[in-house]
Amino acid sequence: MIGIGLYTFVDKWQATGLLRFETVYDIILNISLVLIIAGGVIFLVSFAGCVGALRENTCLLKFVSIFRRSNLLLIGLPHRKSSKTTTKKYGEIQASE
Repeated sequence: MIGIGLYTFVDKWQATGLLRFETVYDIILNISLVLIIAGGVIFLVSFAGCVGALRENTCLLKFVSIFRRSNLLLIGLPHRKSSKTTTKKYGEIQASE
């Protein structure tokens, strides 16, 4: 993700010649920067998990666990309540009333 984000960032920079970052929205709406930031976060958490498991370091493993739980709360729970469908006994999807 970091590589794709850097490639698109440099390509856009070379094509237009300027990049404008005056507000936070300029950064959020620039998909190449979002890819770079997301890739960096994924790399850090994955690396912490690997090193924590290799060295049996509980601090790093707790960091990964807390990060995964916070992502579950931020991403997973809002979608759970907005679902309008239910499944019956054999997996048939039916709209709830």
